[in-house]
Order: sequence, then structure tokens, then C-alpha cells
Amino acid sequence: MNWVAIGAIGEMIGGAAVIATLIYLAIQLRQNTKGIRSQSYYNVVSGKNALYRELAADEELFVILGKGLAADPPMASITEGARAHLLFYAFMNEFETTYLLYKAGAVEEEIWLRDKAQMAGMIGFPGMIDWWNLAKQYFHKEFLDEVAATNPILPITYDPSIGKFVQAVPEEGQWFD
Repeated sequence: MNWVAIGAIGEMIGGAAVIATLIYLAIQLRQNTKGIRSQSYYNVVSGKNALYRELAADEELFVILGKGLAADPPMASITEGARAHLLFYAFMNEFETTYLLYKAGAVEEEIWLRDKAQMAGMIGFPGMIDWWNLAKQYFHKEFLDEVAATNPILPITYDPSIGKFVQAVPEEGQWFD
């Protein structure tokens, strides 16, 4: 065997090693991407679940949210108003986070569309409309455009008279004018 043949064999082995390395890196990158997506999804769900658990556990806070959304009756104090503001901000911040993660490819579109539907159930309330018009300056431009393009939907509520969850339909003078 001459040196040319040995060199050719060396180049073939080197080329195969490069291809094997690229395949290994592609597999690692795919696994890393799945891990990042899983962690992003977990963070999104955990954030909202913590907010929902807090509201479910604290009746006073839940009442403040309801008063803030409906804007009727008005808040009884500056403290109630501040708590409603922080709740609205927490909700919209969670929705914005999910949207930005979706745009970055870190969460799937299905996750964003689920959150967008939840957001659509909040943004039609008079109190939320008033708050959003003042607070939207604190949110990302792309998210503002997404909120502006979202049609509000009526939220789900519990009707104790029939013992079921129903689509909330406001009576005249209630919620919407």
C-alpha cells in the first residue's frame, strides 16, 4: 500500500467521522429543543395554575377580580383597586408570555390558541377594557396587535339556579352597555 492510498483511506475515515458527529449533534439539538419546549410549556401552565389556585383559595381576591372585571359595583377602596390592577396585570402578563414564547417557537400554536381563548373571555369586560386602555403601554408591541385582533367572547360562569356551568349572557345593564 502506498501513501496515496493510506491518505485516501484517512480522508474517508475523517469524512465519516464528520458525518457521524453532525448526526450526533442533530440528535442532541432535537432533544434539547424538546426539553426547552417542555420546560416552556410547564412554566406557562404553572404560572396560570398558581394564579387560578390563589383566586380559588382567596374569596376576597376572587370578589375583587369580579368587581374589577364588571366595573360594577365600584371598588370599595384604593387597596381593592390596586389588587384588581395587579390581578389584571398578572393575567395579561401570563398571556403575553405565552404569546411571545409561541412566536419564538418555544410553545406550540395549540397552547397559544388555548390561552388566547381564555384571554378573549376576559378582554370584553368593561373593567378590563378600561384597565387595558391605560395599561397596554407596558406590553410588547406584537402582543398589543394580537390583543387588538382578538374578538372578545362571553366567559363561562356557574349558574346556581340550574347547578351547571353556562356561557355568561349579561342581562341588560349588566357588564356591557
